[in-house]
Amino acid sequence: MLGTLEQSIKKAHSVKAAAQLFDASIPFVRNEIRDGNLRAKKIGRKVVILDADLQSYLENQPDWASTNSK
Repeated sequence: MLGTLEQSIKKAHSVKAAAQLFDASIPFVRNEIRDGNLRAKKIGRKVVILDADLQSYLENQPDWASTNSK
C-alpha cells in the first residue's frame, strides 16, 4: 500500500515505473515515447515521464467498451 501511495504522489516517473503502473513492458513504454504518443523528458541520461503526461496519455486512450463493441 505504501508503495502505491508513494507512486501516486510522484511528479515524475522512470520508464520502468511507468511500465509497472500500466502493467506493460518497458519496450512498450519506450515505443509509445518514440512514436510520440507519450511525452517524456530527458534529464542527463535518464528518461522521465511527468505525472501529468501519464494522466494525459491515459485519458487519450479509447474506452474499452467502444473498442470492443460491434
